[in-house]
Amino acid sequence: MISNKITQIGLLFIHAAIIVLNYDFLNRKKYNNADINI
Repeated sequence: MISNKITQIGLLFIHAAIIVLNYDFLNRKKYNNADINI
């Protein structure tokens, strides 16, 4: 049971990291496009 919980927390952490990275990537793309438009 304990190892199961650790695995679940680990997966949640990985998913959160992926979401944050994707969000950061999209924001950078927006800023890059804005720079190009200017």
